[in-house]
Amino acid sequence: MDQAGHTYDDGHVGLAPTDITISELRVAVIGLNGAGKSTLLGLLDGS
Repeated sequence: MDQAGHTYDDGHVGLAPTDITISELRVAVIGLNGAGKSTLLGLLDGS
C-alpha cells in the first residue's frame, strides 16, 4: 500500500500516511495503545 492513512471525522489522525509492504505470511503489529494498530488492520481488510 502506498501512502495508506486514515483521519477520523473529528480531524484526529488515526494513521499518518505510510507506505506498507508485507512480504511474509505472518506478521506482528505491535505498538502502544492508540498507536493505530486497529486502524491499520481495518485499512488492510477494507473496513
